[in-house]
Amino acid sequence: MSLLTETLNRITPSDKEAANAMSSKLNYFAGNGLGAIQDIMATYAGITGTSLPEIPDKATIICCADHGVATQQVSAYPPETTLMMTTNYLISKGAAANAFANFADSELIVADLGINAETSELPGLLNMRLGRGTADSSQGPAMTREQAITSIEHGITLARECCAKGIRIFLPGEMGISNTTASAAITAAICQLPAESCTGRGTNISDQRLIRKIAIVNKIIEINRPDPADAIDVLAKVGGFELGAIAGIILGAAAEKALTILDGFNSSAAALIACTLCPTASDYLAASHMAGESGHPHIMKKLGLRPVMHLDLKLGEAIGSSLMADILCMGLAANLKLNALEAGRLQASDIAKSLEHVEIDRKHITLTDKTFNYYTNTMGELSLSDMEECQNRINSLAKPIMSLGKIEQIATTIAGVSCNPLPDNNLRRKLFIFKQDGLESDRFLMLIQAVFMDAFRSHSDTEIKIAHLSAESSGMDSFEFGRSLAEDASLNTELIGLCILDENQSATAAITNSLIDETGKLRWDENDFLRHIPEEYQNQASAVLGAMLAAAHNRCLVVIDDAATAAIARYAIIICPELRYFLMQAAPDIYQLDCKISSGLNAMLSFRLIDASMHMLNDMRTFTDTQVPVANDGPGLGKQD
Repeated sequence: MSLLTETLNRITPSDKEAANAMSSKLNYFAGNGLGAIQDIMATYAGITGTSLPEIPDKATIICCADHGVATQQVSAYPPETTLMMTTNYLISKGAAANAFANFADSELIVADLGINAETSELPGLLNMRLGRGTADSSQGPAMTREQAITSIEHGITLARECCAKGIRIFLPGEMGISNTTASAAITAAICQLPAESCTGRGTNISDQRLIRKIAIVNKIIEINRPDPADAIDVLAKVGGFELGAIAGIILGAAAEKALTILDGFNSSAAALIACTLCPTASDYLAASHMAGESGHPHIMKKLGLRPVMHLDLKLGEAIGSSLMADILCMGLAANLKLNALEAGRLQASDIAKSLEHVEIDRKHITLTDKTFNYYTNTMGELSLSDMEECQNRINSLAKPIMSLGKIEQIATTIAGVSCNPLPDNNLRRKLFIFKQDGLESDRFLMLIQAVFMDAFRSHSDTEIKIAHLSAESSGMDSFEFGRSLAEDASLNTELIGLCILDENQSATAAITNSLIDETGKLRWDENDFLRHIPEEYQNQASAVLGAMLAAAHNRCLVVIDDAATAAIARYAIIICPELRYFLMQAAPDIYQLDCKISSGLNAMLSFRLIDASMHMLNDMRTFTDTQVPVANDGPGLGKQD
């Protein structure tokens, strides 16, 4: 029996009882408030067969191979880029794969499946070569059927070896110039769609080259006529060695009861191969982000997966999947704390000790000239020169230009806020959670929120302050309280998160609905919007407003956690337009997690996204540093040094 056949026979459905047990437990504790975080936790529980999985070890596996179709000029980079990027992973260690493996605390493995060069001298490179790249699929089959099977079996072997040493999450990526052409052909073949629906810009090619690429994909399909029901036939005729290996990793991981998180278009195309061979393998998959390639939504629909991030990524080096793995680990850490709480190994007092509490003291509040008008009239602007310098560095990093989408935007924004073109990897952060004392609350629910706060706090290295407001205080008192907290914090902090604690599960909705109508428009004039908020929540809103203005005024990036804080920010921006440049709200623009627990979780996830952006900026190396060839087409032409 071949390794492939044996592996396919070993793949069984995931444990639905364990998955349901995880969902039921989280529904009980969190009231289904975790959204997509709960979904991936349940998926992982079903894979591992337990509703109490440990924090898993991760492996980022970059599969490298060349494509004969690269001679058809369908990429913005020359074919030798495959070798030079592989060298970058292992010697310079300055690629996106390195940076995001650092971020996710993931082991990085690099395998040669068929680079068109001599690679025996590269230290640490796994030799799984099937040849010096595939044949030109626009002229005939990319590889033999035997090579296709072997490429899959190489991936299975990789997965088995990793699982044997404890890896439970796989983050596959790929390097191979013109591999999006192969992935487009795989997608068109298996999803039975025209090339125009499946072919995108890949390494950010020009309009003219995109037209050529679509024509080449059409030609590949017409000449080879791959059988959509036969995954091996599709892979052999139109695929790539590295894509076969990733399909094998997916199958091997599924056989060993491990999770594979898909990154973007190429790893998802490989998943099409794997799931056509074994539909049950989809039980062992999770999506991360929706890639910038036009074929990716079709693959997600075919596989029944839902990406929960929109990052506008155009690079398949396990970037989005690293972020998704990080989110899963945060959720699993909270799950372990919940279990300890249930078992009596963790007490409510232990949780309380990890969270700092500060109270408003009306006797010691001193109103100064730093009033509302002072902040709105003297708000600074982003440093455009530092943003430009930061963007120039990003453009020169060894990757396709503008391929990291919103991660690049976050980095340049922080450069502009901090007046520093190269912020470091250790940005300090504080989260202020404003709590109105005296309101009716559910003590059990508050305890559960505190458990999640503590788990996410630890993972994101966030200092949390629960700011207690008194019903006896005035709106001015509360504004000054929030202002003074942020003013003090901004002296040694670059990131400040703001959250309104939803004690009775109605504050967020009450504040938001009082300020925003059903169509999403503001209900009131910006000069008196606070008085339209229900009286019991006005102090929280006033404190948030004070903290928001002070933090931004002192050049901190203000990270917005919840819908109520976001609604307040929309009014504040009308009063002080410059404020908008100092605000960040990752949900729902970037994260579509539907996380409803109002206890700072969204803000702390945003802090981790910022951390990933800083790893990109600081850990990656330039084209000059790595000697990787620069773009010869598209917007990168002439902009990459």
